[in-house]
Amino acid sequence: MGQGKMPAIVNYELYVLEGTEWSLHARFPGDERNKAIAEAQSVESQTNKPTKVTRETWYPESNTSDEALAYISPRAKQAMAEAKAARASRQQQGTPFAAAYGRPDFAFAGAPAADAPPPRTAAKDFVLRLSMVMVSALIIAILGTGMASLFMGQLAGMGVALGGNLTGILFLVFISLFLLSAVPLVLAYVPLEGLGGDRAKGPADDADAARRAADAAEKERNDKRKSAADEKAAAAKEAADKAARKTADDEAAGHPDREAEARQRAEAEAAAKAAAAAQEALKKATTEGGKDSKAKTEEDAAEKAEEPPAPPRRAEPEPDAETLKFEQDRARMMKFLGAAVRVLRSSHPQLDAFNKFGVNLFLSGAAQALTERAKQPRRTELLRETIEVIGTKPKLAESFVSKLDEYMAEPRYVAMAEAGRKAMEQWLAKKPGALDALPRIMSDWNTPATKAPPPSMITIVFTDMVGSTDLTDEVGDAAAQESVRAHNAVVRSALAQLDGREVKHTGDGIMATFSVAANAVAASIEIQRAMQEHNEANPDRIIRLRVGLNAGEPIAEDNDYFGATVQLASRLCNAAETDQIVCSSVVRDLCAGKPFSFEPLGALALKGVREPVEAYAIPWHDAAPAARSAPETPTPEAAEAADEATEAARAMAESRPEAVRVKEDRVAPGPRPVRS
Repeated sequence: MGQGKMPAIVNYELYVLEGTEWSLHARFPGDERNKAIAEAQSVESQTNKPTKVTRETWYPESNTSDEALAYISPRAKQAMAEAKAARASRQQQGTPFAAAYGRPDFAFAGAPAADAPPPRTAAKDFVLRLSMVMVSALIIAILGTGMASLFMGQLAGMGVALGGNLTGILFLVFISLFLLSAVPLVLAYVPLEGLGGDRAKGPADDADAARRAADAAEKERNDKRKSAADEKAAAAKEAADKAARKTADDEAAGHPDREAEARQRAEAEAAAKAAAAAQEALKKATTEGGKDSKAKTEEDAAEKAEEPPAPPRRAEPEPDAETLKFEQDRARMMKFLGAAVRVLRSSHPQLDAFNKFGVNLFLSGAAQALTERAKQPRRTELLRETIEVIGTKPKLAESFVSKLDEYMAEPRYVAMAEAGRKAMEQWLAKKPGALDALPRIMSDWNTPATKAPPPSMITIVFTDMVGSTDLTDEVGDAAAQESVRAHNAVVRSALAQLDGREVKHTGDGIMATFSVAANAVAASIEIQRAMQEHNEANPDRIIRLRVGLNAGEPIAEDNDYFGATVQLASRLCNAAETDQIVCSSVVRDLCAGKPFSFEPLGALALKGVREPVEAYAIPWHDAAPAARSAPETPTPEAAEAADEATEAARAMAESRPEAVRVKEDRVAPGPRPVRS
């Protein structure tokens, strides 16, 4: 098979029926089908809930997926059989369905039959209710007429002349009150539909029965046609799934059989066409089964108008903006993973546990770059899902994500993550060859590191984030911590590339050591360059650095370094301008013959140092790319300069012992020292 064809990714998903919906219980890699089925059987035996296992195949090149049923538990089969039987029973009886388990398979208990005649009230009950209503209306009319008679008598006693016949007026009042009270009472309490009473069946009833029998026969024919179409569609779908699974398995196994691949693809296409044809036949059968005479259509419309409206089906919730954004970022991550897999197939077709761990580190850096660029807060979730796709078990993926901060303390691990970060940044920028260096990176990962004996003359490097004190107040704790992480990643990547060792984190910077002064200078240049690239990619989160270097023989104790050499490197870092690298004359002398430039800054008066110190700025914008140098014997001039610096450091330590040790919580420097 060609190198550009990347394998399909297969997973098995275990679902449990919770109430009326299937809920995802666990996910298994493509080679753990039996384990997924065994887990489904165990869950069913423990919870007494139906389970099923589906086989999901994802094709990275087309970003499409296919799903097929791999296992269904006996309880799920029984539930489906019961649902089918209930549906058939309701159809025969003409009973309306209620939506259950997301489908109209089960009817509401106690629901009346659709074709059953409306309940009729007995004649005796009708007469009784009508009599009570009439008596009530008579009482109301009599009371009202009496009150009207009294009122008219008072008016006559007061001398008010009432024209006309008083008896006629009272009679009109009586009739009016009787009707006004009787009509509402009849409508409210007397069942008028009972007037028809029970009657014998006539020709109309026979016609209705014949019509219902014809409807039942027509519905049975429609069901048969639909069932046959369903079977054809299911068979075609099964054939397509089988062909797709076979193709995916062959691709995953790496079989380069082009003829078999073409044959399987043709079979899959033919099966897909057959499935589409079966679906069309199903649709046609359903449409034709619904046709009938014009009279039947009118009768059906009338019946539907009389029936109460069906309860609305529950709509699926619309995904929110955060979910849509996460899905987009996940799609980008999967495309990046697909490109990385295509590159790795030539150099590392099979990944053992060690190489898979290296790839996970590479992907962690890529996920960090993507989430920083897209401002995606769910970075750990995105990384966990990504490394699960390449075959990492869910528990191991969760453990890897939780221990990622610990891994970032190891320079070798940091180098892999930084390589992934740079590759993702170039890939997002659509630069050609963004992943070309991946085979070399994996080769370096498999090369065991050799450790040289610690030298007596070492170079101390301090980095410092400018304005870190005010950063938290300006952007908040979370954004400030993200800036610190970005700084740490850049510095640790340079240390890993150039044989540096991180000694400690000072809160807003890092202290590191190098056995070769040229490597220290090259790492400092690489740090400033990488930080410039970070700032260009993240204009809303600019990080400015200053770097200081000094070489000598510091005091080593408890994995830390102390003494005048360390003190001077720290002071040179504080004296540096923003985006500047400053070193001592000892570092310059140790780098004699190396492709570095040194611009003299003159003698600097540094805090805590008695005598002015000759310092040099190291231009880094146009410097040569970083190249690792092997330990070498310093020149006589450099050795002499180093000895002088060591003696000066010792003298300073004897005169001012309190200024020797570098505190981890360093105080921000005061005004800039005057350069002479």
